[in-house]
Amino acid sequence: MTFSDFQIVYVLTRGGPANSTHLFATYAYQVAMVGSRLGLGAAISLFMFPVLALVIVFQLVYLRREQA
Repeated sequence: MTFSDFQIVYVLTRGGPANSTHLFATYAYQVAMVGSRLGLGAAISLFMFPVLALVIVFQLVYLRREQA
């Protein structure tokens, strides 16, 4: 859940101080919308997809082993 939790980090710190509290979601927003580099922002946000897909696969395998 915290992998892409945008609201809390953006409202409280906006990624600061010195960009130390950025998550992938807040960093992608900062680069794309504030920095006007939409392509790089899209690439950062798409990086999350395969990582989260792997996490889901591992969780499903673990849950199936636990049920058997």
